[in-house]
Amino acid sequence: VTSSTRITSKVNNDNSLTQLVTHSSSPVDLYFSNLYFVSTLVDSIHVYDTNFNLIRALTLPPEYQLLSCSIVIDNHIYIGTKNNLSTGKSGFGLLKTNLFSEDIFQEIHPNGPLSNNIFSIEKFGQDVWITHGGYSSSYGFTGGIKRSGLSRYISNEWQNISYDSISAQVE
Repeated sequence: VTSSTRITSKVNNDNSLTQLVTHSSSPVDLYFSNLYFVSTLVDSIHVYDTNFNLIRALTLPPEYQLLSCSIVIDNHIYIGTKNNLSTGKSGFGLLKTNLFSEDIFQEIHPNGPLSNNIFSIEKFGQDVWITHGGYSSSYGFTGGIKRSGLSRYISNEWQNISYDSISAQVE
């Protein structure tokens, strides 16, 4: 249980609480396994052993900060990221790093369009172009993240173009 004061506690058999961890901000996700307790904050991850001793604290670089969840499997930390609604940038998908070594992050992305919220599909030559989002009956924006970019299917591969690099990519 995590309180509004950012304290995560264990509920005992008699319904009393035993304080385990105090977080710097409210966790967005907590994960428990037989080996680890993982606390995901919006910009960092804390991994504890079964006695709640901190064994790894990760503060991610700013470009990766907007975390949604994390889990430890086979000495690797897998980290879910979120879209940044204020800038219209998509998340980085799934990040992977080693539990016990340097902070080197591998981005894991499925081979597909930027979003499954497709507004329009066009074919130009052999390429397929996708725009995301939509508009309402009064032509106001609706249906997704503003400025989410484009997806292009070319040579049997998806190329995702972020909003801020469209002009450099589209000729």
